[in-house]
Amino acid sequence: MPEQCFQYIHAVPIEYWRGNGRLLITTCIITQNNVTSLRRAIGSVEGFSDEIVVVDGGSTDGTEAFVRAHPKCVYLVRPFEGNFAAQKNFAFDHASGTWIVELDHDEAICGDFARSIRSLLEATSGLGYAVRRWWISSVDPLQYVSTELYETTWIPRVFRNRPVCRYVIPEGSANSGVIHHEFALSVQARIAPINHWRILHFHYVLHSRADREARFAWFHRIDPKCVEMNARCYLYEDFSHRILPCPAQWIAAQVC
Repeated sequence: MPEQCFQYIHAVPIEYWRGNGRLLITTCIITQNNVTSLRRAIGSVEGFSDEIVVVDGGSTDGTEAFVRAHPKCVYLVRPFEGNFAAQKNFAFDHASGTWIVELDHDEAICGDFARSIRSLLEATSGLGYAVRRWWISSVDPLQYVSTELYETTWIPRVFRNRPVCRYVIPEGSANSGVIHHEFALSVQARIAPINHWRILHFHYVLHSRADREARFAWFHRIDPKCVEMNARCYLYEDFSHRILPCPAQWIAAQVC
């Protein structure tokens, strides 16, 4: 394991605690030129994370300096070639924790989730958990977009650090696995849904409609199997939806 992947707890290497059965949480984040939103993401998980692995696709905006200065962060570079699954698997492979929390750079863990995750993992014998997301449409007031897709989609985000918990090319699926990635079906069957916690996703706050149309066009080119899903995610105004107050215990000053 590279030297930069070592982190310390009370001056003892994280590998020591892992070898002695201590529950250790590594949060994995991939990013590129998103230092402002990355600060929010890291701030939401630093309280419960023993280690935060950040894989940078090649930033030029100060991401490296910020991440290297954070005492819990491991900074790694892997040029991003459009395959989100491969980028995230690389992050997972460099995680030292016994558990992995996966977070996008434009997301944050809601307060209840952050306060309770360690006690949840200490009590479970399961392989992992899947959560839904609030797609935030405004910060003040805090509101989110509710659609049928969002309310029925649970995504594995907390799972044991085991080789089986890696993204694969789905067999017989309409999903190519490049953008909307998946575990093997046998693994996903062992991931339990969590109803009462969610992740806050700030993509709509950060990007205009024109930005999202450009992203949809890019996704269409690299992943033509998922056109409808990508349209429903990034062009939500074209589909049935509601704008609702977000019940997250979060104040606007923390998410700006």
